[in-house]
Amino acid sequence: MFVNAIEESAKNRPVRAPVAVKFIETEDELREFMRFREKKAKEKLNANNG
Repeated sequence: MFVNAIEESAKNRPVRAPVAVKFIETEDELREFMRFREKKAKEKLNANNG
């Protein structure tokens, strides 16, 4: 029974989706990324409250 569950889960693997990746190489890029993340977090918080 346990083996059957493992086999079934192996058959039903999610499809991988390609994701764009950008490596952060400088301190300025890190600051820009952190500002962007903070802005998105605030937008999400405001959307949930409004």
